[in-house]
Parts: sequence; C-alpha cells; structure tokens
Amino acid sequence: MPVFYTIHNLGWGQGLSNGRRNCRTFIFGVFIYVMIYIIIANLKINHYLGDLYHAVFVGFIILLVADISVMGYYYRSYFGRPIFEEFKVDNDKKWKYDQDKHKYIPKPIDEKIAEKLEKEQLLGEYKLQKNLIREEIQQKEEQIRQEKLARQEAERIKNEKIRINAARVIQRWWRDRLYRPGDGLFYKKAQEHYNNTLPHSN
Repeated sequence: MPVFYTIHNLGWGQGLSNGRRNCRTFIFGVFIYVMIYIIIANLKINHYLGDLYHAVFVGFIILLVADISVMGYYYRSYFGRPIFEEFKVDNDKKWKYDQDKHKYIPKPIDEKIAEKLEKEQLLGEYKLQKNLIREEIQQKEEQIRQEKLARQEAERIKNEKIRINAARVIQRWWRDRLYRPGDGLFYKKAQEHYNNTLPHSN
C-alpha cells in the first residue's frame, strides 16, 4: 500500500496549510515505513519468512521508491515545480506562488530585476540614512568640542584678568608704599637727598 499517497489524501486535516499537510504526510509516512521494516526484520529473525524474505524486502523497497516517485509527481502536478525545490533556501527568489491556481510560477525576468532594483534602492536609502546620522553625530561632536574650547578660552581669559588685577593691586600698593608723600621710602630718600644738596647757611 502506498503509505505517503494514502496519508496525504486522507479526509482529516484538509484544512491544514500546504506546508503543515506535507510535514504530516512525511512524518507519519516515515513512521509507518519504519514500523513495516521492523516487522519484516522480526519475521526474518524468527524465521517466519524463510526464503521469502528477500522477495518481501525487495518488494518493500520497490513500494517505497514507487510511493516517493508518485508523491513527487503529485507534488509537481499540483504545485507546478519539483519537490526538491522545497529543500532550497533561496527558492522564493525564483518562484512565485499563485493563490488562485495553487501553483508555483517561475518569476519573470523583469520581476526579478524589479526586486533586485528595489533591494538596491532600499540599500541605498539605508546607506544614505546611515551617512546622515553619521554626519549629524560628527556635527554634534564638533559642536561639543567647540563649546568646550570656548569654555576653556573663557576660563583662561578670566584667570588672566584675575592675575592682571592682582598685579595692579600689588603695583598700586608698592607705588603707594614707596612714593607716598610724607612717609614713602623713596619719597623720604629723595627728600633727604634734596635737603643735602641745599646750601647750608652760616
């Protein structure tokens, strides 16, 4: 009995999607074929088949190959493409599923080109957006750097003004200390020198 074909056309599970239904067919079919092989192997071990074992085993292999071949043909006639396309990763790039006809149709060349151009356009937009973000980050970093330099310059000018004001205060203090009329040091010496140069009256 063709196991895969029978399971695939059972009445239950008709509401499943194509992918789920194919998975169900494969899993249950493999399980049943494994059980049949176990039964045949046990019959051989217990010598129930005798010389018929070889014929039974060959018939089992032929039935398995025929079942797989029929399912492959059934899949191709229903979906419009070989069943081996299910194992390819990029099969969606070459095939388009028609919901009305329930078949996979090879994508036209112009549609492939359109998809390629769309991907290139999306990639270009992504690169453009990435460059804009990078430029914005660089501008922000430059702005922060300029603000930091401005703060450093303002701090330098402030410190310079403080030093200049301190020097002026010190100069004013020394000028007052040395040249103040009456008790300034240089003023006293100049007055003394002036007094000494005056002619003495007899």
